[in-house]
Amino acid sequence: MKVFNWHEILSTLTNIDDIEKILREAIDKIKIFKNQIITDVFSEIQINKVKMLLYEYVEILTEQLGAEGVVLYILETKKRDPYFYPIFSKYSNDPKIMSRLMGVDIPFDENGGLLSYSVINKEIVYVKDLDKDMPKSTKEFFEVLPIRSHLTIPLFLETIPIGVIVFFSVTKSIILGYDDIAYVEKNVLPLSMIIKAIKLYESIYRDYQYIKRINVNLKREIELAQKIQSNLLPDRPPVLDGIKIDFWYKPMEELGGDFFEFIVRREKDGIGVFISDVAGHGVPSALITTMIKSLLNTYRAYHNKPSGLMEKINSDLLENNISDYFVTAFYIFIDLKTNRAVFTNAGHNEAMIYKNSKHKIERLNTKGKFLGVFKDEYWEEKAITLDRGDRIVLYTDGVTEMISKNMEEFTEERLENLILLSRNLDTEATKKFIVRNIENFEDNYNILDDKALIILDIV
Repeated sequence: MKVFNWHEILSTLTNIDDIEKILREAIDKIKIFKNQIITDVFSEIQINKVKMLLYEYVEILTEQLGAEGVVLYILETKKRDPYFYPIFSKYSNDPKIMSRLMGVDIPFDENGGLLSYSVINKEIVYVKDLDKDMPKSTKEFFEVLPIRSHLTIPLFLETIPIGVIVFFSVTKSIILGYDDIAYVEKNVLPLSMIIKAIKLYESIYRDYQYIKRINVNLKREIELAQKIQSNLLPDRPPVLDGIKIDFWYKPMEELGGDFFEFIVRREKDGIGVFISDVAGHGVPSALITTMIKSLLNTYRAYHNKPSGLMEKINSDLLENNISDYFVTAFYIFIDLKTNRAVFTNAGHNEAMIYKNSKHKIERLNTKGKFLGVFKDEYWEEKAITLDRGDRIVLYTDGVTEMISKNMEEFTEERLENLILLSRNLDTEATKKFIVRNIENFEDNYNILDDKALIILDIV
């Protein structure tokens, strides 16, 4: 292989002016293509159109050089080794040869052939007439395409090698002068930026498609988990003599951390009401609510012993190491024969009770810490007597801590006021009244938490 420097080219070629004139006649058209390509690349749309413009641009340069064909290579890593990978080729005399050539990846190394030499030395290689003595890797290339003459230009983006472009002829010599090569080099420079932009776009698009597939699968799994979780919550309030019940639940996301359950005594003369809030949202919180549901079924024998129930649940949560997702909970058991209620609180919002005889609201407060965090914890238990007309309201902090568009918190005081205003309504009408006020108050673009509300009327 004979490698010329620019001075040798100038001294060995003739008729440079005629060739230069022919080449420069296309410069305006090439600039139009170049600018159009760059505009489309930076808009990052219609990547296939960008590719077509790029290839057309390369074909114009090939034609004006008087070459019979062209191969455009990019430098990529394949199984940890760098290779020259052909992304475009054109040789109208024998398309089948180009099809074969597009399947040949050429290794990049110091002992490599023409392409490696050009990149390693950052040197344009012009060969008017090819010698037969050449490196093995280059010989493999020329066995596929027995070219006679070529102009090989390395493509760099600043100091980073991007690839190589090879203009070639099979049946004749490519006659070039110094100015011709300088002209081609100048107009090849934008290719590096365009190719890099295309590859970056394609890489991002591949990642996007991969993430999209994962998201589709994840969405299906979440939808399934949502159906499972919806089956964990009561679909309707229990119907018992002496008490009327209604509830409302709204998760922040497809999977929420709020949970509640009704534990009806076998004789239907007593009911336990459990409400909890798992710190956080999404899949982990939903899984913990599933665990709590199971534990409530396991420890139904403690349905009338609120403190003992909390101790059992806490012990099992600790064994499952869920301390990063601690649980707050409130539990009350109401004996409908005696209208006596016992309750306890594990770091949850205090339930509110409207005492009909006093026409005021009181808080059901006891001492007790979160579940799933501390060992050997004690949950205080208290008892109260209920009268006809009394109303108990349980809720999660998503109700009282929600934020309005004016960044104002809903507060427990506002909930108290709504309970007082609706004291003469039945449970269903009270629920609708409170929920309507919640929805009117909340900023729909700044929903911070799940919401659960339970209303118990002694009748």
